[in-house]
Amino acid sequence: MQWQREQVLALAPDQASVKAAQSLINRRKWPTLGSNAIALWGECQGSGKSPYQTAIDLREPAFKCSCPSRKFPCKHGLALFLLAIQSDGSQLVAPFDGGTAMPDWVAHWLEKRAKQELPRAAKAVVTGPETTTDRLPAAPPRATTNRDPQGTTRRAAARAAKVAVGIEELTVWLKDLVRAGFIEAQTRPDREWQQMSARLVDAQAPGLAAQVQSLRTTILSGEGWAERFTAVIGRLFLLLEAYRRIDQVPVALQHEIRSLIGWHQSREDVLAGPAIQGRWRVLSQTLAQEEELLSQRIWLQQATQERYALILNFAHPTNRQALDVHWRVGTEVDATLYFYDGALPLRALATNIAVAAPMATVPTGCAIADALHNYQQALAINPWVTRYPLTVIQATVGLAPAAARAYLYDEECHILPLSRRSRTHWQLLSITGGRPASIFGEWQEDGFVPLALWHAGRYWAL
Repeated sequence: MQWQREQVLALAPDQASVKAAQSLINRRKWPTLGSNAIALWGECQGSGKSPYQTAIDLREPAFKCSCPSRKFPCKHGLALFLLAIQSDGSQLVAPFDGGTAMPDWVAHWLEKRAKQELPRAAKAVVTGPETTTDRLPAAPPRATTNRDPQGTTRRAAARAAKVAVGIEELTVWLKDLVRAGFIEAQTRPDREWQQMSARLVDAQAPGLAAQVQSLRTTILSGEGWAERFTAVIGRLFLLLEAYRRIDQVPVALQHEIRSLIGWHQSREDVLAGPAIQGRWRVLSQTLAQEEELLSQRIWLQQATQERYALILNFAHPTNRQALDVHWRVGTEVDATLYFYDGALPLRALATNIAVAAPMATVPTGCAIADALHNYQQALAINPWVTRYPLTVIQATVGLAPAAARAYLYDEECHILPLSRRSRTHWQLLSITGGRPASIFGEWQEDGFVPLALWHAGRYWAL
């Protein structure tokens, strides 16, 4: 398996870890280094008497370090990985020539990992190292018998009644907000927004509570906030009205509406649905933190067609190891995917994952005009979609100094504006040298956010 520096950096929990690792990419700081075909190991001298013992199982990859850091992987794991690539030009086959023999602590760790993998390997027919997303089973679980169907019905009816009350209360609150004017909305104290969110949580509509907080965040988002606020509040009014008429819309859209209100489809129900097996390209992986929640977004694309899938994981900032570190941007994997119900199924759960090979061909994409048409069609199916995957081909980066904004354009002179929040256009220019490339990203509310690109036979994560 070939590893590029960008792929290793994509495993970092944050930029601070990357910066800290840079200072350790020096053999003088590692009195002990060694490797074989499946592992790297070394001892890094810290401020204490004993050096930190660091090891990497290259088959996933998985990391081990004796340092007290709560970040995963830590700066020592990242530095060891980057040092190995630096030593061997990204082909990790015993990069530390003449290094030490495998110490007992590494052998014991690998042996323990192998024992843990045996039960899963016996249940799944896959080749190569196997991992699972969110520790999911390899096959759908057996259906369980509901011992109290009447109780389930009563609870569902009680929740529906609470949600209906919450929706009416929110509708009145929003109308008062609009009637008073957007400037007045800016001056409303935080406690009013928090109180409304809390009442919606009590009404068992956590999705609506989150959208009220999103309104508050939009007001504080700086230049152009009023336009964005109008769009957000418009979608929210549409959602409330759609829920009132939920029996009149298609079943797939009913699932979408209920999900946005706050109903969640259980993992078991998702895994009981249709399975899609095949090879998937790992297009991007991003981490974002909102208050006390980390979200991890991994975009996949089916290798045989332009079908996308989103793997979405959540964790507390102090529990980063709960996130999935097994997806390597720029590779292809064999996996079985189960999609959540919805009008526009994108989010999925993955099982039976086996890394196949580095991405060998450019991701499937289309011209800018066709990409925008695809988004328009998606919006017609699901009017609440705010982040949609697009891959545009033969696109070049352009700058509009007067508007202080960057954009992509193609040979047909169609333009795709980049989001003002995106700061990747300089990186795109430095990689491509102003030449056309295939670029993957998300179309968001205010423009396109590039996440990766294929250029000169190589896939680059941004």
